[in-house]
Amino acid sequence: MGGWAKPLLKLNKKQATRQAAQYRLNDYPGMTTQIDLSSEKITQADWLTPSLHPLACLNVAQVRDIEHTAFAQIDSFLLMHAAGARAAQQIRQGQSAGQPTHYMVLAGPGNNGGDAFVVASMLHQAHESVVVYDFAMGKPGSPDRQQALALLQKSGLKTRPAAEFALPQSHCVVVDGLLGLGARPDLPPDMQRVIGLVNQANQKTRVQHKGSPHLAHPVHVVALDCPTGLNCDTGIATPGTLQANLTLSFIAAKQGFFCNQRA
Repeated sequence: MGGWAKPLLKLNKKQATRQAAQYRLNDYPGMTTQIDLSSEKITQADWLTPSLHPLACLNVAQVRDIEHTAFAQIDSFLLMHAAGARAAQQIRQGQSAGQPTHYMVLAGPGNNGGDAFVVASMLHQAHESVVVYDFAMGKPGSPDRQQALALLQKSGLKTRPAAEFALPQSHCVVVDGLLGLGARPDLPPDMQRVIGLVNQANQKTRVQHKGSPHLAHPVHVVALDCPTGLNCDTGIATPGTLQANLTLSFIAAKQGFFCNQRA
């Protein structure tokens, strides 16, 4: 798990839980009021691992506040483009060299779906095998999501409806861009069906390869920002939460990653 920004603030779980103030970008040590990002720096990122680096641990409201501050300084789609491009780069680096991999990208109706479209387009441009499933649910989405979809289509990829989702009979990486921080108590039927299939396959993979860490997982799940179904404030996982093998968290670690509160 890591963020595409540098560490913002080191907080332990108790501090993160008690923190109620809405921070601005320059309230965090090490952050400046200027964001150094351009189209030439889209893929430049230092992904950080919590076990090795001090990371900010923030709740959803704090992350949203940082996003809104950033949007006042720089084009929001450029930030989405950077998040998606850097995630795609990290996902590719995590795969075994020379092993054929199929990427199944799940794009939700919000901006997390936009991130997924960017990931898919970047993977496709890198000549990877990619299939994109659109869970738009009849909604056009935000302007940024629409721009990300246009980027995907420009790369030559077309989306498939969620109802057509099926896992291949070979090694694949499932990219979860369904909801991100947008946790909701009830998941739409299409999402429930797909998550059920992915979780079942992922569980079989873990059982088959238990004790054999050097064997590649036939199904590997990467979540963008937050696994679908997990509440990033409380850590409560709704029934049918997607079980991710890796989460690429943008901006900061989320408070809910370190909680284990169950209803």
